[in-house]
Amino acid sequence: MRRSRLSLLLIAGMLVLGVEKSLADSSNDLAVIVNKKTTVLALTARDLRGILLGEKERWPNGQKVFAASLPTDLPETRFVLKQICGMSEGDYKRYFMQLAFQGKSISPPKILRTPDAIKALVSSTPGAVGIIHAREVDESVNVLSLDGVNPGTANYKLTMTQ
Repeated sequence: MRRSRLSLLLIAGMLVLGVEKSLADSSNDLAVIVNKKTTVLALTARDLRGILLGEKERWPNGQKVFAASLPTDLPETRFVLKQICGMSEGDYKRYFMQLAFQGKSISPPKILRTPDAIKALVSSTPGAVGIIHAREVDESVNVLSLDGVNPGTANYKLTMTQ
């Protein structure tokens, strides 16, 4: 029993080190981060799209989703909008204006000016989710896999090309 517990601890430690190493090696990757109390470990690109468009309002456990984003004029946000939502910055803004015109009460993600502000909000708000550069992730938040792939690995959807 003792030996198997030690083995599990060693494996868990290697996995954590592997995630930390892959994040450190992922300078062009964006990471989807969530509050540590959020029980979700992974999202599909479709789920992330639903969150960004205000269509997915609750996590599977019923907790309210609270999305935060960098401004839409930044390259990181424009990349996410194109890659995940299939929209330009203008399309995204028109989408929410059209919803408002139709009387729907769907709100866009809260816009914050810096990755540190997003991390602070996500780490202090249960149900919160945001997207920042993987190199800016720290222990205050959890990183979600996207379509089963983590930042720093091949075929990750949020790798920005230079």
